[in-house]
Amino acid sequence: MTHDAARNLCGACGVRATARRVMAGAATCAAVGWVLIGLAACTSQAVAPQSPISISKLGAGDWDDIDAAVDVGMSAAELARVDASTSPDGLTRTYELRTITDEPAWLVARRQEGGRVGLGARVGRFGDPQREEKLIRGVAERLKTLYGVDWAPVAR
Repeated sequence: MTHDAARNLCGACGVRATARRVMAGAATCAAVGWVLIGLAACTSQAVAPQSPISISKLGAGDWDDIDAAVDVGMSAAELARVDASTSPDGLTRTYELRTITDEPAWLVARRQEGGRVGLGARVGRFGDPQREEKLIRGVAERLKTLYGVDWAPVAR
């Protein structure tokens, strides 16, 4: 076999090898792309309620106990805290929460005159009155328990 014949024979093999390398590189890039898309889809973004949440319950409570009361109330309603923000005037605190089925929920606490705190909630995009009432009742009961004292045991 001459040198030119061997080169032509290996040239065909070289094309196939190059094609395999290109296909392997494209498959790797596609896999990395799908992983990145999957990771981006897993991150949650802040979701705002579609309409204002009205204050439905007023009760006695120390404003500095609101975070502790929300922690107890949200666990009773099977919710988890995602974020909390305070209004610029310092009178309203809004909690972004999530249900165990990954539905958004919100609790609004508003500082009122005379040591009273107003509460309002929305659970899910379309509302869930039973869960909203459970959340508000849990937070209000804990605020009442903590009112005027430094600490109190969590009732079971």
